[in-house]
Amino acid sequence: MMKKTKMVVSLVTLTAFLTACSGGGGGASAPSKDSGSAASSTGQTQNANANATANKPQEIEDLTVELFDRNNTPEGQGTLKDNQWTKWIQQEMLKEGVRVNFVTVPRSQEEDKLNVMLAAGNAPDIVFTYNRLLFTKYALSGGLADLTDSLNKYGADLKKVLGDPVLAAGVIDGKQYAIPARRTNTNHYGAFIRQDWLDKLGLSVPTTTDQLVEVLKTFKAKDPAGVGANKLTPWGRIPQDPKKFSTEFMLYDLMTSFFKDNSVKTRFTTPEPAREGFKEFMQFMNTLYKNGLISKEFATTDDTVQLQNINKGEVGFFTEGAWVPYNNVPSLYSTLQKNVPDAKLTPIEAFKNADGHYYKTNYAPLGLYLFTPKTSKHKDAVVKYLNWMAKPDVVKTMAFGIEGKNYKMDNGVPTPINADENNKTMNWIMPDLKLIFNGVPPMSQAEVDALLKLTAAPYGDFAVKSNQIAAKEAVPDILYNEPIDAELKNNPQIVKIEQEYWIKMVTADDFNAAYNQFQNELKSRGMDQIIKEKTDLYNKTFKQ
Repeated sequence: MMKKTKMVVSLVTLTAFLTACSGGGGGASAPSKDSGSAASSTGQTQNANANATANKPQEIEDLTVELFDRNNTPEGQGTLKDNQWTKWIQQEMLKEGVRVNFVTVPRSQEEDKLNVMLAAGNAPDIVFTYNRLLFTKYALSGGLADLTDSLNKYGADLKKVLGDPVLAAGVIDGKQYAIPARRTNTNHYGAFIRQDWLDKLGLSVPTTTDQLVEVLKTFKAKDPAGVGANKLTPWGRIPQDPKKFSTEFMLYDLMTSFFKDNSVKTRFTTPEPAREGFKEFMQFMNTLYKNGLISKEFATTDDTVQLQNINKGEVGFFTEGAWVPYNNVPSLYSTLQKNVPDAKLTPIEAFKNADGHYYKTNYAPLGLYLFTPKTSKHKDAVVKYLNWMAKPDVVKTMAFGIEGKNYKMDNGVPTPINADENNKTMNWIMPDLKLIFNGVPPMSQAEVDALLKLTAAPYGDFAVKSNQIAAKEAVPDILYNEPIDAELKNNPQIVKIEQEYWIKMVTADDFNAAYNQFQNELKSRGMDQIIKEKTDLYNKTFKQ
């Protein structure tokens, strides 16, 4: 539970008391002979009372806020909870009557930790998830606070910045159970190849899946890295966490290239494992595995090792977030070139669909779902905190730092003074503190590209191209607030089945047997009912 404390101020209350008592007599005593003196005394008393009210100790609320721990605090920057930016937030929020305390949660375990904290009743006042289903589940189970009144009372700036479309995504049954963040850059995943390997072997950049496979086979046979057949991995980094089927969306662009129907209705009503073409996608992955084009240890190789293999120059092709190669300090690309000076990466499009398009996954225009446990006593403080973040000067500071120190204005674009220094001192933490925005505030595409080119230097052109490809023919998520009962009921079990069979299907000697067993398990856990209910909702709500 959070405690309310009072700030200590001057002895105005005592002064007011003495002044009020200085009129002589009092109570039922005889009236003063000097009415002017009495009026003066009354005026002094009123002024003293007014001063006492004005100087009344401000009530400060202790607000707890979740903070992702990515284990990436640079040397010399303090700790995750105690650094120049957490201190700045805490100092500024005291002016708003809120004392902020951060509660760190490992990024890789955030959903598990959130479940535990909410169940135990000790979750911070502001918690969040990217998982819409998880947010919906909490809201419908009565575990979240209704922020509607607090938002109306204290959220004017927040409403203006986020807008109705974003805020509406946090409303269930007419109640504002979440404040969704606004995502301004919806680009998702990209595909990257070692251009220097292509050049060395006289190969062209592959533009279809079949061409990519031939290139990967040549990489394996010719070993352009000179590291030996046992170390070279033609296609690495699939997926980020092989134990979690959900991260096969690292391969979403490839998977979508196998789908027969990418219509809005099919994307809304039918989960990927039940779509026509999913079997061919999984069989393709199985074939890659059997031919040694992906690592035989992919199912037991963790995230850190996969990245190290790329950094060491042993991987020819990989899929990742469009920003991953050039982001962070040191960046993946810079570490690769430190180890292999001649290494060169190129973002490519290779997963062409049968209809000739290069479909790509795309983020919804929403980021985190920010919400408050029902047990919290500080709903107003929650909205005050998020509303403070929506103020123009705060938005700019949290996006770009301090003008003159972190950035300067150049033709209307906030331009980093020293991008490397910003990465070390600010960019490692600010995205996780800046809760109401995922990415920079709304800007024109020209401004976004100009800023990206500067912040990603010396990989600015690479970064712009990576994001341009990621945005091309991107398929947006379809947002809806009405809960799907079968999905809420069955999805936890379906996720477990997917996690169990994802690796089985990729590594199976008898692929058809593993795939059929997978589909039977999905059906036994209500997949058909999910499709039926989502189809009913689509026909009722979305059908034009």
